[in-house]
Amino acid sequence: MRRSGVLMHITSLPSPGGIGTLGRAAYEFVGFMARAGLSVWQMLPIGPTGYGESPYQSASTHAGNPMLIDLPLLAEEGLLRAELPELPGDPSKADFDAVRREKEKQLRLSSIDAIEIDEPLFEALAHEPRIAPHLHLSFQSGDDMILKRMKRRHSRQDAIDLCLRLRAARPEIAFGADLIAGFPTETDEM
Repeated sequence: MRRSGVLMHITSLPSPGGIGTLGRAAYEFVGFMARAGLSVWQMLPIGPTGYGESPYQSASTHAGNPMLIDLPLLAEEGLLRAELPELPGDPSKADFDAVRREKEKQLRLSSIDAIEIDEPLFEALAHEPRIAPHLHLSFQSGDDMILKRMKRRHSRQDAIDLCLRLRAARPEIAFGADLIAGFPTETDEM
């Protein structure tokens, strides 16, 4: 079966700040494609951009690009409670720095491994008011043997110490965590 489609990066879609997102314009574009009989959209890499904002210079093949997150769509879905920024400039010209600054004010850090929090990140979590006082940690288990079998780099005590340090520095901070029950070889005592 033959199919036809479009090769276009998401950032080429119209958007405030000149950088397209996975928001309303993307949905409208998919609708246009369907009406035109197109069935393939090759979006190109969507990881964080590197030098010159190139999607081909990404530092990660796994991470998504936060610049593609659509803040108005998050707000419509009730996932964002802050006032949305007015992005400056001409929507037909990309202003990566302005868009990045505004999105960083809105987006929050989530699901991080306790061992990945170095001193600069700890200081930011403890003292930066633009970072929400909530941290979701990827603990996985409260048993050191299970953590080792999961190939986690932190111990139970590392996680506890991090939470105690953060709570001492920022008393209003709240924590969430991922825990897995029933990992192979785990017993009721663990």
